Amino acid sequence: MSAPDPDLDRLFPPADRPDPPASAEQVTRAQRELGVAFPSDYREFLTRVGSFNGHLNGALADGRAYQRFFDVAEVVSCSQDYDDLPWACAVVGDTGASWKYVLRETPDGGGEFVLYDFGSDDVLETYGDTFATLLRAVTADL
Repeated sequence: MSAPDPDLDRLFPPADRPDPPASAEQVTRAQRELGVAFPSDYREFLTRVGSFNGHLNGALADGRAYQRFFDVAEVVSCSQDYDDLPWACAVVGDTGASWKYVLRETPDGGGEFVLYDFGSDDVLETYGDTFATLLRAVTADL
């Protein structure tokens, strides 16, 4: 296993973490229930940070002022609310509106993070296969 990411503590201040971190068992159960494998850096977020509501490091590259990343229970619950999508997915957060951050299964069996508009059923942005690529896209200085 790689060393813990020190940027998680910088990006996600404890005061903006409304839920406690998940256990490794809870994360494994969520992956199994949703049929989606979480990248290792996203599993680390869930087990070290838990959830987040606020402004990522105060410096946003894309103009969105607010971000939410759900705790593992809300990931499962929210994802099951959207089980009619054409791919297996985990809804991992949102921008405070109908735009959701989604980890969706790709045809090759991997996964990618996207910004999905459930109002129009459109993928607005594709971020890549790691949580770090999503975070880099929405912060100016990760």
